[in-house]
Amino acid sequence: MKYIHEFADLFKTCVEQENERLISIFQGNGYIQSFGGLVDYYRNQNNISSDIYMAKVSQLVNDSCFRDQVVELKKNTIQREIIQQKERKNKEPNNIINLYKLANNEKLLKVIDWDWIKENFYDCLCDNFPTILSDWKIVLLDDLYTEYKRSRNDPYEYSSENPLSQFYRAKGIDLKMENNYGLFSVSDGFLLKANGLPKIYDTKNDTHIIIRFVSNDFVRYLAELKAKNDFDIAFRPDYYLIGERIKDLSLILEGVIKGSAFNTCISQLPYLSQLIDYSMPANYLIIKKEDADLTFEEMVEDFEVYEDFIVTQVVHLQYIKDKEKEYITHLDHEYVFYDTESYEKKQSCLTIKGSARKRFKTFKIDNAKIEFATDANSNILFQTLKAFFKNDVLINEYFEQLIQPSLNNM
Repeated sequence: MKYIHEFADLFKTCVEQENERLISIFQGNGYIQSFGGLVDYYRNQNNISSDIYMAKVSQLVNDSCFRDQVVELKKNTIQREIIQQKERKNKEPNNIINLYKLANNEKLLKVIDWDWIKENFYDCLCDNFPTILSDWKIVLLDDLYTEYKRSRNDPYEYSSENPLSQFYRAKGIDLKMENNYGLFSVSDGFLLKANGLPKIYDTKNDTHIIIRFVSNDFVRYLAELKAKNDFDIAFRPDYYLIGERIKDLSLILEGVIKGSAFNTCISQLPYLSQLIDYSMPANYLIIKKEDADLTFEEMVEDFEVYEDFIVTQVVHLQYIKDKEKEYITHLDHEYVFYDTESYEKKQSCLTIKGSARKRFKTFKIDNAKIEFATDANSNILFQTLKAFFKNDVLINEYFEQLIQPSLNNM
């Protein structure tokens, strides 16, 4: 897209910030607290209306050629999704969500134009995240940023001058990437790990190198095979996410992609958090905090279908704060129902509620004042989620700071 170069300096800054944040997270310095580099860049600006890049977007949206290219960009994205959905259809012919997405995308290609994008995508996101996306032009700019990163990260290009090589050169180590192909050799002092993200552990420097392009299951198979047989092996590494003492944060990296994990205090939680299981991307948790309400919803790949509705589970609580302590006053669990269209829309607009049928409650607590316990064994919210939700891994990930004290006391 010819207009992207006009924002190159901004996009380069955002990429650097994202990489720095990810490296910090890999090093164990917190959780992902954000939506992304560009959105965060503008969320931290005091007056985005005076920003030169926002002013440039405001001018460009009046240019019919620019609008046409934005439409073409969206169409290309949809076409890539259609290819993936057709492949999935061949493997899972009865997956109703995939079939719906495929049919919807094929329909969209015929009707999509600038007005449709503006109304159904940009305005929709701002309505769902008003405290974060105050101007729809941020979402448009983020689309350009995504395309910039996609075109910039050519998977088939390799340069020997990269952060990974620089990291080891500073330690007096010349990696000599395998056969000039840019592969990283698993030699003495390096171990293969296949939990969470596939990675190579540098035992001497106590850090991890992430493996790209090879699945976790296949890395696990090769690690087991290498333990029984003597052979040399090398992988394509991530050349950019490298630093001192990058930890094996498998759960963190699988989990939080929006917002943050629980930090022992309800009132400090962000408006919206999402945790995803990357081994099964259709499995995720949505946590929404609004005033005195906190809601958890679980989305699973093997969802239940009742009549023509898709069923999800929701746990909801209300709380008060009294003398620096937090107390639960209400707690309930229920099943909620989506039609296929609203369920598909929820994948991008997480705040959409299931209202295709009356909600079905299983229990509720009212008029309570239950202290919000800071260890998992005594915490009624944690115990309720474990009792009803299916994905223990994501629940444990979210409540890691509650679980750890409980483990220490065992």
